[in-house]
Amino acid sequence: MSQDFSQAVAIYEQLVKYYPEIDDYKIYLAQSYYKDSLYDETLKICASVENSQYQGKILQLQALIRYEKNEFQHAKTQLKQNDMDDPDSIIT
Repeated sequence: MSQDFSQAVAIYEQLVKYYPEIDDYKIYLAQSYYKDSLYDETLKICASVENSQYQGKILQLQALIRYEKNEFQHAKTQLKQNDMDDPDSIIT
């Protein structure tokens, strides 16, 4: 399965290279990096997304990375920053 995400990474890297103004491609690249366990690259791409429309997705990806690194309190803090109307970010 990792190979599928590696291929997705290669495709989205090209799309981001040629169309850097399209934040959707950056989000898809970040998600592909995450699925391929490339956490530092994921965080780099997340930092490059400037459109506030994607703030929730970026925070979720950052929290997932913290969780994968066993930084549970940091993950919980990041999720609390997310929109509490989003059912994917509700924590207890």
